[in-house]
Amino acid sequence: TGVRVSEACNATTSDLGMARGHHTLTVVRKGGKRQRIPLIPDAWADLDAYLAGRAGPLFLSKRVRLYRQEAYR
Repeated sequence: TGVRVSEACNATTSDLGMARGHHTLTVVRKGGKRQRIPLIPDAWADLDAYLAGRAGPLFLSKRVRLYRQEAYR
């Protein structure tokens, strides 16, 4: 998708949506600008299976939000 690791780590399930028939993820870019990113069908399917209906942060580590430093590890 071209998002930065920190942008993905800060995303929540409420940032997921639909626009023009495509699943999207809204992220906060550098400078605080919000941008809607289209997700390809395979990425959406994997993300939907990973989330399994839960709400909150998109990515978790030990049941808490995944931080950029942990993602690099």
